[in-house]
Amino acid sequence: MKRSNQSGRGKSKVVILLLGALLASSLSVDLKVVARASSTLEAKIDAKLKLLNKPAVKTIHSEDGDIIDCVIIYKQPAFDHPALKNHIIQEIPKFLIESKNENTFKLKSENENTSMSKSFVSQIWQRSGSCPEGTIPIRRVRKKDLLRASSIERFGMKPPEPFKNSANTTTNDHNRHFLNLNSTIEDLNSRAPKNRSVDILNNNQVR
Repeated sequence: MKRSNQSGRGKSKVVILLLGALLASSLSVDLKVVARASSTLEAKIDAKLKLLNKPAVKTIHSEDGDIIDCVIIYKQPAFDHPALKNHIIQEIPKFLIESKNENTFKLKSENENTSMSKSFVSQIWQRSGSCPEGTIPIRRVRKKDLLRASSIERFGMKPPEPFKNSANTTTNDHNRHFLNLNSTIEDLNSRAPKNRSVDILNNNQVR
């Protein structure tokens, strides 16, 4: 009886040891998979950050925690887009500028006696400094921004536009171009090297 009991206990110990070894092996495999996935994610994030954050001439630390990089206008991320390769930046024609100061500028039409004006509200980061001429302010993208994004690959890109009926598009062309006039002028102004009151370009969204 004693021998049979000892034999049974010995078998139980062997089974327990085997189960322990299998569990340890399974945990080891799971940890390796998690580590590999984490490493892949880190690599994607690092690559995206290098793509979005260009070398800065000057860096400004804002009171609200943002980091603003003053990037040479020709090196902004928007020019990474194939459609903008070798693009020549042009300033707003002088005849369009009626008056301009730190917070307000007015644009006057040649053919009409009307004028458009827009006020630039001073942003928090501007209290900590300003970007030199020939550069534009771009908020630095950080790891936490990418982790919050639904897609790292499409971060900083405009969402795809829904399909529009060609007939409706043609009919509304005139109105759309009129409504887009102000945004077009603002876009030109934001790219002008000598513009000091440029609104911050957040991630330079392109398709």
